[in-house]
Amino acid sequence: MAQQYADKTNLPEVWTELGACQLQKGMLKEAMVSFIKAKNHVHHANVINQCVIQGIYEELIDYLVMARENGLKDKSVDSELIFCYAKCGDKYSG
Repeated sequence: MAQQYADKTNLPEVWTELGACQLQKGMLKEAMVSFIKAKNHVHHANVINQCVIQGIYEELIDYLVMARENGLKDKSVDSELIFCYAKCGDKYSG
């Protein structure tokens, strides 16, 4: 139901709320998709931490790129993005 409502309204605040709920329920990949649609990086520390614990690096790249494109300037985010690129290997090499 919440996913359908977010799809229907397509409002950043709805996507953010859905993402926060998904993150709280351990639905990490879904939460990142919702936060990307919202263009909201407010939960970046928790998202990064959970991705590292679960070894989810490829999806984290998309989230971190969105965060950087939407004004998040943080050395730890930059470092994590470089680490993710390294973990994903040849897929992201020149």
